[in-house]
Amino acid sequence: MIHKELLILLENFHKLCVQNGIKYSLHGGTLLGAIREKGFIAWDDDADITMDRENFDKFCLLMKTIKLSRGFAFVDINRFPQFVMKRNGCPVVWADIFVYDYISEKQFVQRLKMAGTKFFILMTRTISDQRMSNLNGLYKGVNKFFINALVYMSQIIPYRFRIRLAKWFMKQLQGNKSFVHRSNDTRVGSSMVLPAAINTHYILTNFEDKKLMIVKDYDTVLKSSYGISYMTPRKDKPDAMHAITLKKEQDEMEVFVKEYMNLAE
Repeated sequence: MIHKELLILLENFHKLCVQNGIKYSLHGGTLLGAIREKGFIAWDDDADITMDRENFDKFCLLMKTIKLSRGFAFVDINRFPQFVMKRNGCPVVWADIFVYDYISEKQFVQRLKMAGTKFFILMTRTISDQRMSNLNGLYKGVNKFFINALVYMSQIIPYRFRIRLAKWFMKQLQGNKSFVHRSNDTRVGSSMVLPAAINTHYILTNFEDKKLMIVKDYDTVLKSSYGISYMTPRKDKPDAMHAITLKKEQDEMEVFVKEYMNLAE
């Protein structure tokens, strides 16, 4: 059921982008599934998309100037924006959008931007997000203590102000624009520096029974995320933890749907 809904969402997202001259690429497990499975990976329960900053800005402007079909929404109040769909009687589904920003070619400045990016990743977490990170065992010992302290203390600052600061920082320290990184990704993803040329050429690929867009140099992207053996199936987290994470995300999105979205008929 979720994969069926996700495919409808991706098809509509693709049409919006093509009709308005916007380039995007499937990303993460969605890109991996496109290349390895020609469709969804069995345990993938959301969609991942990347855009460079220029195309993302065009997409944001489009979202402000058109009225989406009932049941669709664009959510840009988080560190990573989401394209959301909810049809009556069906589970809510979404695509996370990760943005490629330029990063300096100088290693010291790269490290500086990565450190700042990781700081804002923590600053823009909610208490619920941090509890989930603790459940996943991402941090241990003294590191866990200080990270939890930072996240809890940051709650005194209004969330939208923290997001504005994070988005401002993402666009800084661009260098000569030869390299990019996913500035609003996870702490691991934001540290992956890639040649800016990866966002130059795009192709269509078969995905289930649809044609969707990916970067032509998908091999570089997948190797950076999953290693050279990305064609060998593996799971990133145990089934039980995956189920907990998915349930939390779906519950939060259902709250958003009830408050802000018109359900499709």
